[in-house]
Amino acid sequence: MRKLMVKLSLVVAILLGSIGLAGTAVHADSGNPYTPGDGRWNPLTGDRIAVYCNSTYIDVLGVDNDSVGFRLAMYQASDLTAAQTKAQTQTVPGFGTLTLVSDGAGSYHVAWTGGSFGATGSDAFVKYFTCGL
Repeated sequence: MRKLMVKLSLVVAILLGSIGLAGTAVHADSGNPYTPGDGRWNPLTGDRIAVYCNSTYIDVLGVDNDSVGFRLAMYQASDLTAAQTKAQTQTVPGFGTLTLVSDGAGSYHVAWTGGSFGATGSDAFVKYFTCGL
């Protein structure tokens, strides 16, 4: 009888542990839209890049592991309105490389690679935008 109680207790402990894990919040990127109310372009949960479109410049912020933003780059809007396909790459000391690509038709994307946050240049580390320039 004692062995049965030990086995039953073990099964209950495993089941309770499984339920606890299922309810634990995780910080994985689900990529769902949300509204932070701060004017960024197309915000998604888990973004590691935030783009702000202003009348004269585009502000690109990185987002650290604690969801705190910091400036990676600022681009003049006049540099982005040229009707040609081009890419601009710049090194951001301590944070890796930022590449801004224009398709020549008013659509852009910015990709962040390398640096102390392990940016991959894809998924949460890339942002597509138009800004109506």
